[in-house]
Amino acid sequence: MDHISLLGPAASPSEHKVLTTEAGNMEVASMQERLRQHIEQKHKHLQYDLESLTKLQQEETEAFKVLQNRGLTLDIDVFTREMNTVIDSYQQQGKTTEAHQQTMRRDKILQLHPQTEVIHPILSTQSSRTGRITVRKPALQSWKSTVRSALLPSTEGYDYIYSFDCKAYDPTVLGVLSKDENLQQDLRAEDFYTELLNQIGEGDKDENYRKAFKHLFLACFINGGDVAYHLQKNALPLTRAQWQKIEERYATAVKYRDDIEQYGTAKSLNGITYLFKSEDNAKFAKFIQHEAAYVFRHIFTTVFNQETALDMQVILPVHDEILVAVKDSKSIGKICEMMINAFQMVTGQSALKIKTAPVRGGHNE
Repeated sequence: MDHISLLGPAASPSEHKVLTTEAGNMEVASMQERLRQHIEQKHKHLQYDLESLTKLQQEETEAFKVLQNRGLTLDIDVFTREMNTVIDSYQQQGKTTEAHQQTMRRDKILQLHPQTEVIHPILSTQSSRTGRITVRKPALQSWKSTVRSALLPSTEGYDYIYSFDCKAYDPTVLGVLSKDENLQQDLRAEDFYTELLNQIGEGDKDENYRKAFKHLFLACFINGGDVAYHLQKNALPLTRAQWQKIEERYATAVKYRDDIEQYGTAKSLNGITYLFKSEDNAKFAKFIQHEAAYVFRHIFTTVFNQETALDMQVILPVHDEILVAVKDSKSIGKICEMMINAFQMVTGQSALKIKTAPVRGGHNE
């Protein structure tokens, strides 16, 4: 035996047996320790990811409670004016169903407003399949942005309300996950969708055309929709060859999307590998929207946790945007920096671009 030759010729057979057994035990113990270290190292990130996810859930739950308890006030004149504008627009377009829905929404708020000066919306991530932050009672995320300009903080002293909107947010998350260098490069442009239109020779079109093209891109690249159907739906005079040019430019992202649809597995930024049912025909859409929501939840909690330090108040997180009440414009740059840093912390990239815009003055308006 190999062990006996190492023990020396002077040892007796019984000593050889004892020492050989002990050496074997030490070898087994050493192997067990190496295996334990290997398992711990291999799954160390899972423990970290679980702790990180738990911390995120705790922080956002606390933030939701604070936002709900302090509530919002409503400039009823602005609300009524902007809702009437929305209703009139739908009626002029012949969209009677939408006009009726908005009328009912307006009348319900007008009926409740005299009874309470403060509304206490309920925020949650549990009612959405993708984990996006939703708001109900009332469903403020379904209000038009112009109507949301009627929202005010319940605490006086904040003179300005600003919107912090994550530009081309879902495509930015797709660029991070797919590692598509062309997509990442084009997202650095001042406006991503205008850049795309320039590349296919359609850069001279108006804003309505750009919006329709944006809907087309999101429907096909993010939601996995049929190109021909959405070209017709959005009434865009694009050729299949023009769209093919875009798909070829973002071939890496297309392959990433198609692989998830085909194989039904995807590695999340939170460290979890998701397995989709074979019959699920929207695997990629659900996954990319879940990832976008996951990152945005980090962004939201980061901003909320700095309310006291920056003397500001988060009014509402909605879609990929945060409405914030500030006392002056000095904190705007710091809020943008926080959002970008939070994005980088989760994704490892600083690709996020923030569009800021004044929504309205605060109580002093």
